[in-house]
Amino acid sequence: MFVLGDGVRLFPKRMKKIKIGLVDDHLLFRQTLEIGLKEDQDIEVVLTASDGLELLHKLKNSRPDIVLMDLKMPNMNGVEATKLVQQKYPKLKIIILSMFSDRYSIVELFENGINGYLSKTCELEKVREAIHKVSKLGFYFEDVTSEVLLQKIIRKKNIANGLIDIARLTDREIQVLDLICKERTTTEIANIMCLSPRTVEGYRNKLFEKASVKNIVGLVKFAIKNDLVQIGAPN
Repeated sequence: MFVLGDGVRLFPKRMKKIKIGLVDDHLLFRQTLEIGLKEDQDIEVVLTASDGLELLHKLKNSRPDIVLMDLKMPNMNGVEATKLVQQKYPKLKIIILSMFSDRYSIVELFENGINGYLSKTCELEKVREAIHKVSKLGFYFEDVTSEVLLQKIIRKKNIANGLIDIARLTDREIQVLDLICKERTTTEIANIMCLSPRTVEGYRNKLFEKASVKNIVGLVKFAIKNDLVQIGAPN
């Protein structure tokens, strides 16, 4: 507090708190994260939800500045929720906080308008850091995210230089191809990508057609030829 002449008092202006929404189907995780975020006096949790549908319903009455959201949730997953939130509330910022870390999906999420991505294995301080950076700058990149986006830029440059085989594939198809090369089953791929097994089979058939091959071995050879997978990379 400052005192001026004639008894006039000026009080220091309080910083506006960053309003946060937490969306995750695990109640214990939400509650633990909420308690941890309350330790930061500049952060206020104003909304919690168990899935994308509940988030959209609650956004009608409560408007956070930033939403921290999981990807894999019942009723409406994080990918679907992100697209709808961006359509209805374009100023709302989204940070994905998930165990799911496939590099192609991270790229797709940023292309769909998310402002940051964090793994659930990160420390609480990293979450606070991401919140403040997204609030101030509009985005937050972890080292792994920066690497993923750089790979995306390089891939686009390769396409421009004439690698037609890669250019014919969508990011989703490349993601399926990557998981196939990691020996994931159709069911496993469906769970990882939040898709139905039938949709995954559709992507696989498209890959057969675009790569001009008839089996999985041919797809693997195609992926290696075009440098789309890293042999020996961790699953």
